[in-house]
Amino acid sequence: MVLVQSSGRAVAGGAVAGAKRSAAVARHPASVAKGFRARVSGERKQAGVVRCEPILGDGPGRAYGGSFGQFRTGGLDDPEYIESVLARFPDEGVCSVDEGKVLYDNGYKFLDIRSNPEYEDDGKVPKGINIPLINTTRSWDFSENPPVRSVQQKANTEFMSEIEKRFPDKETPLMIVCSDGKDRAIQALMLLDSQGYTNIVGLKGGYNGWNQTFTTKLERRGTQVRYETVYTADGDGMGIHSTGAGFSSVDKVDFNLNEIDDTVWIKYTDEVTV
Repeated sequence: MVLVQSSGRAVAGGAVAGAKRSAAVARHPASVAKGFRARVSGERKQAGVVRCEPILGDGPGRAYGGSFGQFRTGGLDDPEYIESVLARFPDEGVCSVDEGKVLYDNGYKFLDIRSNPEYEDDGKVPKGINIPLINTTRSWDFSENPPVRSVQQKANTEFMSEIEKRFPDKETPLMIVCSDGKDRAIQALMLLDSQGYTNIVGLKGGYNGWNQTFTTKLERRGTQVRYETVYTADGDGMGIHSTGAGFSSVDKVDFNLNEIDDTVWIKYTDEVTV
């Protein structure tokens, strides 16, 4: 399925003309299906995105899909990296977590379309705006072993009216975030595009990917890790046999079953006529 609106525009926000978008989609339909819109490798090369440094993340810190073997040592405060990201979006359509942090820091609204239980129970981002695309109720069947979780779903019929009330200016830069950056985010991107919103970007990995990379204080996880050598402990140095020597849990993300999104989400437009 090629994701093209009836107007002839490829499903993506930004300033690229409709005809150009449609041509890109026609050339790369598989890329659009996987990542919301086609990415033209030549444009990435021309942009000269240089990425790789010894920190966590998938932006300037590591080679990430679409980087071309170039390296640099700057972090997210690197002016060249920031300039590159701002130049490439919203036209690229889908951003990595590190690219998303740059966009967030430079005026993009963090539009969290997860359900209210996810937003309240699983975590949230400072200044994030929660407008659920699909409302849910969670339940567990403990008669099964292991217990089985079910999610009751109902499309939020007020989604677009809430969006338009909160963002009447359809050129407002919006970063669309669901749990994992897949099903619901793509649905919302298509919906917003069809309603005339132009500066829209999806976050690859969604909130779960963001939370694995940044703390609730927006600090990169792992950067404050410090280790101390214990010279007086007996036994091996990893703390086996209760010597007391070893590594404590520092700046980790506790496992949360809700971060594994295996839900088969309903199609919003099957439930609501926009």
